Amino acid sequence: MADPSLTEALVRHSDAIDSMVERRAGGLARREPLEDLAQGAKLRMLAAADSFQWLSEPQFLGWARSVVDSYLHHRREYWNAARRNAGHVLRISVGGGST
Repeated sequence: MADPSLTEALVRHSDAIDSMVERRAGGLARREPLEDLAQGAKLRMLAAADSFQWLSEPQFLGWARSVVDSYLHHRREYWNAARRNAGHVLRISVGGGST
C-alpha cells in the first residue's frame, strides 16, 4: 500500500483524532464545542502539510496527538488570557455624605 497523503491520513483517522480531542479537552468543552476544537486541530495539521512525511500509522497518531495537545494548550491560554484581561471593575457608590 502506498503511503497516504496527510489529507488521506486525516480522513482515515478522523474519528481517532476526534476522540483524542474529546479525552484531552477537559474544561475547554464548556467554552467551545468539541467539534470546533477537533476542526481547529485538524486545520493545524493541514497547515503542516509541507513538512508532513508518512512513516507509519503509530507515528502519525503520535504526531496527531502532539498537534492536538499543542492546539488545546493554545486554546486554554487564549481563554485564560481573556479571563485575566477582562478589564477593571469600576465601583461607583451613590450616596450622600458630608465631608
